[in-house]
Amino acid sequence: MIKFIQQFLRFGIVGVLNTLVDLGIFNIISLIVFSNTPTTTEFIISKSFSFLCAVILSFYLNKYFVFKSNTRNKILVFIIISCISLVINSFIGAMMFEYLSHSNLSDLFVKNISAVAGSIAAMIVNFIGYKYIVFKK
Repeated sequence: MIKFIQQFLRFGIVGVLNTLVDLGIFNIISLIVFSNTPTTTEFIISKSFSFLCAVILSFYLNKYFVFKSNTRNKILVFIIISCISLVINSFIGAMMFEYLSHSNLSDLFVKNISAVAGSIAAMIVNFIGYKYIVFKK
């Protein structure tokens, strides 16, 4: 049980780092490439690209820091699970964005709270998939 808690805490640390990378890239793309009032499509494009960048970092941090795995040839399975969570992440984020975009909240707040909501949903899927499928010992 202690090992599980330690893994989950390390996963949380990696998750915070990946979220910072994800949100950083997301905001850079949103601010530089797209307009101040983004559409749902622009949200999904920005979020998908930033999420995929964070996934690359995530693979290596999870493999060597969280699960301390020496398994080989698991990158394809990792990518499949990450793509499933990308769909969940984008769907939850887009639904939240669509709902909140009609409020009086600032566009920046709406984009970021929507992105965080998607990331939380994806985190649950990722931990289960990575622990029990990709980096299973």
